[in-house]
Amino acid sequence: MGYGYVHKKIKHPALRQFNGEISYHCRRFICKICTKTCIDKNPFTFEDFNSSYLMLNSVMNYLGNLNYTLTMISEEVNISATMVNNYLDSYIVIPKITLPEWLGIDEYHSPNIAYKNSAYICVMIDGKDNTLNDILGSRSKIQLGNYLSAFPKEERKKVKYVTCDI
Repeated sequence: MGYGYVHKKIKHPALRQFNGEISYHCRRFICKICTKTCIDKNPFTFEDFNSSYLMLNSVMNYLGNLNYTLTMISEEVNISATMVNNYLDSYIVIPKITLPEWLGIDEYHSPNIAYKNSAYICVMIDGKDNTLNDILGSRSKIQLGNYLSAFPKEERKKVKYVTCDI
């Protein structure tokens, strides 16, 4: 049963120098049995988003350029950096890191990448394939312990060899 309309606004980059906006009336319905209300499906964007498909496409195109920061993208498309980050998190899935059978651990020193008063980072490699597995911000015993203990025991048991220099 129809129950009136709800006014909705969707951000839409019609032109680069203008803040475009789609303004529409969304039909609202009420259930006769449970008396809950719901609204029509939004034809301009995904559910729970307040930016159009074109806006999302623009953000994704900017995210493809590694020279842009989230702040730079947010200024280009006139939305907050937090919203750009939310879009990024909604579409990009980073696979969970697994521990290799042969885990190589080494540190790398560089004053240019100092992290929390440490100029050393910890590099984790797959010794079998000679590929990068992960990079930790510090080589400290505490950070390395926290990193490894975050893996389930079954995952840690998969590691057969560990190599590191002293």
